[in-house]
Amino acid sequence: MIVIDASLALDLVLVTRDAKEIMARLNATDRAMAAPEVFDLEILQTIRRLRLSGSIDETRVDAAMGVFLSVPVERYSHAPLRRRIWDLRQNLTAYDAAYFALAEMLDAPLWTRDRKFAAVPGHVARVEIL
Repeated sequence: MIVIDASLALDLVLVTRDAKEIMARLNATDRAMAAPEVFDLEILQTIRRLRLSGSIDETRVDAAMGVFLSVPVERYSHAPLRRRIWDLRQNLTAYDAAYFALAEMLDAPLWTRDRKFAAVPGHVARVEIL
C-alpha cells in the first residue's frame, strides 16, 4: 500500500509533464494506492480553483474529472485517524495531518510532490518525494 497525497494525484489527474514518470513509479511498485477521504475534496477544490481562475478550460476539466474518477485509490475514513490528526496539530493542518496519520496507521510510505509538506516534523511516516 502507498498513501498518495493530493499534490501527487493532481499531476496525474491534470496530466502534467511529470504524470508519465509518476505513473511509471506507481506501476513499478505494484502496490495499491490509499488516501484519506479529504483527498477527494482537495482534488475537486483544486480543479474548481483552476477552472475559475482560467488556468484550465472546460475541456481540460472534463478530462481531469475522467481521470480522477477512474484512478483506483482506496479511501479511508477519518474516524480512526482523529486522535493522531489532533496530535499532529502543532505542525500540520487537520487536512494535511490526515495523510500522515493514514501512512502511519497503514505503515505505508506517503508519496508527495510537495517538498515543504514532506519536511514537516513531528510525525513518523516515511515520506517519499517524487
